[in-house]
Amino acid sequence: MVMGLVHLDRFPDCLKALVQAVCEIPTTAVEFWGNLVSFRKLCELCARVLSEALRAEHGKQEDTAAVVLKALAPLVLLSKSQVRSFALGFVVNDMVGMCESSSDIKIAVTNMPKYLVQRAPEKAEPRALAVDSIMEIVKALDFEFQSEFADYIIKMSQGKGQFRLLAVDLVPVLWVL
Repeated sequence: MVMGLVHLDRFPDCLKALVQAVCEIPTTAVEFWGNLVSFRKLCELCARVLSEALRAEHGKQEDTAAVVLKALAPLVLLSKSQVRSFALGFVVNDMVGMCESSSDIKIAVTNMPKYLVQRAPEKAEPRALAVDSIMEIVKALDFEFQSEFADYIIKMSQGKGQFRLLAVDLVPVLWVL
């Protein structure tokens, strides 16, 4: 891949712009492509570019992972769609897999569910989809983080009304873990 020839650690703004553009491609493409096979290939290419951007030679992995996850967050919170599946699949399969070899990426990934909680919509149906997305990520992480996240949700249930509603939706699902 061409990204191996260019080290983006010297150009953090370019790296951020690249990540944001790559994350927007599936959203735009799903509107124009009716062919599911071509869309999947495009999503695989986007995932490869994002994975390459997360390599250490392109800058601090923790910072890059945070940029990638922030760019993917709106896609993860979308209603059920192929774009949501791409974003969740990348986080759960690719990024969680990278956590084994990089503690920097692990820090960012373990903060993703908390970030999504803060961004979750208030309306019931989109909130339920956000709960599904959050729990899919939490289930992919290790037990230590799962218990830490459960503590976070319990504390959240004592906060603002919007977060209490989300906590009410999350707690029963956490018990199933």
